Amino acid sequence: MTIVSTTTQYLAMYKLTGLKDGQSLHHFLRDATWQVEQLRAIRLYLI
Repeated sequence: MTIVSTTTQYLAMYKLTGLKDGQSLHHFLRDATWQVEQLRAIRLYLI
């Protein structure tokens, strides 16, 4: 994934959630304590 597509995804996510800007979303994602493999498994389960 490129930086541009990641930024575009962040913009879409914060607009979708009704946030004024993406800073709080960025901090949430940056500080999250989940494990990547667990997150991938949950994501695949949900789709």
